[in-house]
Amino acid sequence: MYVDVETLVTEWLRTKLDQAVTVRTELPEVVNNILPLVCVERFGGADNVPTIDRPMVDVDAFALGNAAAKQLAEQVRELLRNQLPGHTTAAGTVLGVITILGPTRREWDDTGTRRRGATYEIITKS
Repeated sequence: MYVDVETLVTEWLRTKLDQAVTVRTELPEVVNNILPLVCVERFGGADNVPTIDRPMVDVDAFALGNAAAKQLAEQVRELLRNQLPGHTTAAGTVLGVITILGPTRREWDDTGTRRRGATYEIITKS
């Protein structure tokens, strides 16, 4: 069994970010009701060594205004890259985090809400 990286990252970020930030694995129907928001979603990856998983994970930060979304996305990047490696749960250990695509503007339909997203490879061992 491999580590559920979405659950691991979501639960870990909840302990590191301000309590005002909602961290989820799925977007709600209406994002504006729970800003600021961080959404964590696995979209692929590889597992060429037994017990080692290398999932690709998108992390999107939503906030009112571009500056707030950018600041939140950069805070998440710093946490993932510098503090998540070595974190251990009953399911396994995070061996490393690689930034595949750093925080960048991603389109969002609402004119007041801004979205910044990044892609990471989060290497885990179960």
